[in-house]
Amino acid sequence: MRSPRPPVSASGHLRRVGVAALIALSVGLVVIVVGQGFSSVGAVRALEDVAMGVIVAAALMALVAFVAVRLAGWRDPSRRATSRR
Repeated sequence: MRSPRPPVSASGHLRRVGVAALIALSVGLVVIVVGQGFSSVGAVRALEDVAMGVIVAAALMALVAFVAVRLAGWRDPSRRATSRR
């Protein structure tokens, strides 16, 4: 049986939406950079650099999380809980 999740506050919800929007914007800018190359306008180039950094950081964090879960040996806790009965 699953334990109920604690209620998410309004600020927590807004933070999740903000992070999702930042990653979506970054992915969109990186797709444009891959398709057309970096812009020659300074401010746009800086924004493209930041977007590229966000994507690289997100990819590295995902890789570290994946490796950590594999090293810890976590599989499916719900299956493990039912098999002990």
